[in-house]
Amino acid sequence: LGVVKSPGMEHSATFASGPFGFALCHDLFLPFVCQAPEGGAAARLGVRVGMRLVSIGGRSVAKDPPDFAIAALKEAKFPVELKFRLDPASITQQATCGYGCEHWEVIKA
Repeated sequence: LGVVKSPGMEHSATFASGPFGFALCHDLFLPFVCQAPEGGAAARLGVRVGMRLVSIGGRSVAKDPPDFAIAALKEAKFPVELKFRLDPASITQQATCGYGCEHWEVIKA
């Protein structure tokens, strides 16, 4: 399974069931992954911290706040395809928390 390493490239992950195994940062304006623990469903499917969630089952959430994307994830019917984009340039413009989150150093890396 290849991991997306080039900015702007999309990564598709199809989840057969939940839980998804990742978290979106609540302190950013856009839905960026702040946690994807090793061994979890998302990590096994190539999802990495710092990726932006761009669609859920074909519905764009790329410009939605994290709370909207989380609500859409909760309503998703399995199996569901999620698309992510490695987007390091825009993540640094999104923080509202002063980068104080324990996960920020990993997100911005």
